[in-house]
Amino acid sequence: MAGDGIRGVSTYVRNSIPSELLECPHRSEGVELVSVKIYLSEGVLNVINLYVSKNCFAVSSLPDPVFSEVTLVAGDLNARHKDLETEGKTNTNGVRFRQFILDYPESKILGTQEATHIKGGRLDYAEILNGQGLEGKCEIAPDLLSDHFSLVITIPLGKRKITHSRKRLTLPKDKVDFFIDGVREWYSGYHPSSVDQFYEDLVKVINELLNHKRRVKKNCSYHADKYYNNKELKQMSQMMRLAHRKWVQMGRGDASKAAMKELAQICSQAKREVRGEYWERFTNRIGNSKSITEIWKEVNKVRGRKVKNVAHPQPEKLAEDLMKLWASAASSECLPHDVREALEAWQDNRRSFIVTALNTEDMTGTDITRDELLRAVKNGRSTAPGEDGIRYEIINCLASMEDGPLLDLYNTSLREGRIPRAWKKAIIIPIPKAT
Repeated sequence: MAGDGIRGVSTYVRNSIPSELLECPHRSEGVELVSVKIYLSEGVLNVINLYVSKNCFAVSSLPDPVFSEVTLVAGDLNARHKDLETEGKTNTNGVRFRQFILDYPESKILGTQEATHIKGGRLDYAEILNGQGLEGKCEIAPDLLSDHFSLVITIPLGKRKITHSRKRLTLPKDKVDFFIDGVREWYSGYHPSSVDQFYEDLVKVINELLNHKRRVKKNCSYHADKYYNNKELKQMSQMMRLAHRKWVQMGRGDASKAAMKELAQICSQAKREVRGEYWERFTNRIGNSKSITEIWKEVNKVRGRKVKNVAHPQPEKLAEDLMKLWASAASSECLPHDVREALEAWQDNRRSFIVTALNTEDMTGTDITRDELLRAVKNGRSTAPGEDGIRYEIINCLASMEDGPLLDLYNTSLREGRIPRAWKKAIIIPIPKAT
C-alpha cells in the first residue's frame, strides 16, 4: 500500500502459527489497517494493526470481529487524553477513543501512561477486547525506529495442536500369520463379480482381521525372540558373575583371573553364535517383497525426527482452491498458441487411431505374473495411505502370499479395463514449507 499521505501498515506471523488474513492493508476515511486471525488451542485471536490520522478515529472504522471475538488492537491512534497519559493533553481522537473505552467495558488497555512519541505524549496504544480475563503486558522498546517508540506486546497464548483424522491400518508383527491365514481362508471360497466389488470385499476383510481381538496367552513376552533372552547365554552370564565373585574373594589372584578370562572368551563366542542365529531368523522373516527402504526403516526406526506440520485453518477450502488452480494450470487453455493449434489439427488423426485400437483385438495382453508383482512392490516406496487406510506393510504381506487376492485383483482390473472407483480418490493435506 503506497501513495500520498499513506504511512503503511503490515503484520507478520510466523509460518508455524496457523493464521488467516482477514483484511488486506487498506485505507478508508483516514484509517489504515490490516487484520489477521490467529488460530489458538482454544478459540482465535484477531490482531488489528492500524494507523489513524488526526481527527479520523471512529468506531465504525473498526472491523466487525472487534465486537464479537477476542481481539488485539494496536497501532498509532494519534489519540491523546488527559486520563490516558501523564502530560494531561487532549485531542479529538483522544476524546473519541476514551468514549469508546467507557462505552465498551470488555476492553482493556495494556501498558502504562508513559510517552510513546519523541516529543512527549501517548499516541500509540495496545488494547485487548473480549479477553475475558486474558492478561498481557505492553512495554516501550528502548530502540527508536522513528519519531515514535516501538511497543513490545506480550500475551500468553496456546498454539493450536495439529491433528489429522487420516485412517491408518497397522499390521503388528505378531499378527502377520493370523492375518495371512484369515485372508487365505476368506479367499479360498470367494468369487468376485466385478473389480469394484472385489476391492470393497478385500478391504472389508482386512479391516475385520486387523480389528479382531485375539486372546493373548499369559506370560507371553514381546522380547521372547531376542538373542539376549537365550537360556544358554543367561546361564553363562550367571557363571561369569560367580567367577568374578570368586576372583574377588580369593584376593584377585592370577590363577582365578586367568580362569575368568577363559570363561569370558567362551561366553563371547557363544554370544556371537546366538546373535548370528537370531540375525539369520530375522533376515528370513523379511520377505522378498520387502524393499531396501523398508529394511533400512526397520533397522534405523529409532533415528529421524518428526516434523510438526501446521494445520491450515480451512483445509477443505484450501484443497479445493489448489485443485482448481491445478486444473486451470493443467488445462489446454494455458498452452502456447502454436501448441494449441497443433493439437486441434491432430484431433482427427487421434480419433481415428482410437477407433482403430478399439476395434482391433489385442493379442498381446497377458496377466500380471507373481514375479512382476513382487518386483513392483519391492521397487515401490511407502507413502501415505488413502481413504481405506491400507499401508505399504499390508500390501507387502498380501503380495508375499502365493495365490493371494492382490495379484488376482490387479489382473481383474486389467481384464475389465478399469480400476476400482476408490483408487481415483486422494486425500490432500497442504503442508507449508519449513524454513
